[in-house]
Amino acid sequence: MPAKKLFLATLLAGLVLFVWGAISHALLPFYNTSFKKFTNEEQVAQVVSANVLKSGTYFLPYEPQVPDGATDEQKKASMDAFMDRMTKGPFVFASIRVGGMWSFGGLYSVQIVTNLLTGLLLASLLWSVRHLSFRNRIWFVEGIALLVILTRVVPNWNWYAFGADYTLAESLDVVVGYLLAGLVISKLMTPKATVPTSAT
Repeated sequence: MPAKKLFLATLLAGLVLFVWGAISHALLPFYNTSFKKFTNEEQVAQVVSANVLKSGTYFLPYEPQVPDGATDEQKKASMDAFMDRMTKGPFVFASIRVGGMWSFGGLYSVQIVTNLLTGLLLASLLWSVRHLSFRNRIWFVEGIALLVILTRVVPNWNWYAFGADYTLAESLDVVVGYLLAGLVISKLMTPKATVPTSAT
């Protein structure tokens, strides 16, 4: 793709993804209604603050660390106890940031850069299949979206207990975002129709 057209496609697709992300997260109800509320937020916050030393991703129950030199029986007993806790619950997979959120300026900056990089990759991939029809290029982009959902979104629901409603919101976010970006990029790639000049 010519550099000028690639730059324009990246910019427009990135902006479309950013605007759609703002709409899907802030204006549409899908994400907000998918989050669950603790019965006592203050109590949970106190427990988290008392037991979390640094920001990161936490897993409960945590897999036991068997000391060196442990016998096979000790290893089996430790793993059996872990699996028992996993079965009985509660099971927690949580992202925790000590000290609260970063500044929104920093969060938005990272997001727009991420969206621009996504736009650049989509534009490059679509250019490689530019011989396809407009409709098939859109199907190509949506195929990429479905790959993202099947490889990243659905496994989080399956393995880490992400809610079905949250998983649906994430899937819709990806499908619509890629659709809009794909439409913008494909439109830029479609050559303008030439108007034949009449013979004199």
